[in-house]
Amino acid sequence: MKIDVKKLAKGKVGTTSSHQLEEEVTITDAITAPVQGQVVLTRGETSITARFDITINININMQEGEAHRQQIPLHFDREYLLTPRDDENTLQISDDVLDTNLAVIPEAKVNLPLQAFTDDHIE
Repeated sequence: MKIDVKKLAKGKVGTTSSHQLEEEVTITDAITAPVQGQVVLTRGETSITARFDITINININMQEGEAHRQQIPLHFDREYLLTPRDDENTLQISDDVLDTNLAVIPEAKVNLPLQAFTDDHIE
């Protein structure tokens, strides 16, 4: 999900905004995940901190049309820099837009159940 943060970025340090997340993200070719929950954004000196309180419903597409589903609650914070840098390993605000997928997808991958990577039935 892309969130317009132009107003927040120009606000005072400590200003917050809350946003509902409800979308589907693609984690791997065989795994999609509907995401639901909330992200609270807080303006800092040089960044915006995103506090995620979400649930990911992992859908693992198996061979023969079977699917495995698992619900994973996630609670984590990520910092998005307001000033762009030439560092692809940092989260950044681009054109006054904060892309939640840049934080949600890696966090989902880290929290995938191990069988998602080891099951021989996955496509």
